[in-house]
Amino acid sequence: KQWYQRRVAVGTFFFFTCNSIFRLTRLLSNFVFITCNSIFRLTRLLSNFVFITCNSIFRLTRLLSNFVFITCNSIFRLTRLLSNFVFITCNSIFRLTRLLSNFPAVMATLR
Repeated sequence: KQWYQRRVAVGTFFFFTCNSIFRLTRLLSNFVFITCNSIFRLTRLLSNFVFITCNSIFRLTRLLSNFVFITCNSIFRLTRLLSNFVFITCNSIFRLTRLLSNFPAVMATLR
């Protein structure tokens, strides 16, 4: 009977030891899975943030470059318009002056 009790005690000890090792292993694998899953989700969140930030910077840069282009183009067109106005005005003044300077000669010819 003692021999049987000893075998039951040893078997019970091994059962509880193996069960504890199994539970500990499962707990550790769950911890590893949760940690890896959290790292994966954090990495994905970070990469989405980086993508959105870079995309926003790209769009802002493009918007700014379009604004600069439109502004420079408008300044160029305004300058050209102004220079054309100055040229036409000066040309008109020059023609009027030449016409007026010829006026005495034309009047002398008509007498």
